[in-house]
Amino acid sequence: MNKGFLSKKSFHPAKLSNQKKVWEAERRKEEERHQIEVLKKERLEELEREEEAKRNCLLKGEKYVERLNWMYEAPIGFEEQAKEEVVRKEDKEEKQNDKEESQKKISRDPIVMAQERRKEEIQKIMKNPMKLREIEEKEIKRLINRWDIDKTQRENIQKKIWITSEKGKVGEEIIRKHDELFKWWREMKREQRMTRNNN
Repeated sequence: MNKGFLSKKSFHPAKLSNQKKVWEAERRKEEERHQIEVLKKERLEELEREEEAKRNCLLKGEKYVERLNWMYEAPIGFEEQAKEEVVRKEDKEEKQNDKEESQKKISRDPIVMAQERRKEEIQKIMKNPMKLREIEEKEIKRLINRWDIDKTQRENIQKKIWITSEKGKVGEEIIRKHDELFKWWREMKREQRMTRNNN
């Protein structure tokens, strides 16, 4: 009987398609073996790391705690990007929260509220020249009544105050003028004492 027809059957081992299937199956088995070896090596490395960590804890005198860090680790390429993005987002949120919190604290602080009201009042006064003039006159009267000064000295004080007020920096100058006048008055009193002591 002639057996040549067997090479044309689908199950014949000499057929190229069957040889290809066998070759692919062998390749898959080799890849699986290789992957299994890689996984075994990784597992051995992990076990060595754990043992080393246990030894280090024992040497330090601490209790070793097993952790499941591998559950929370991201893929290698994704990890760096994610950390940078998270840090940036957290920084932005913290800055915004810090600004908002500081503004809330400042707005609630009674001292700051009083300072703001005082600034607003000063701005209103600075815009109103009549009110500035009244404040200057009150300040002059107060200074003159406070010190025992003769008539010529009073006129000098009034001239100094009116000259500085005409320059336009009235609100800020009143405090400076007060200090200058007080210093001038002290010098005058000192000179008077010196002349009395010398005579």
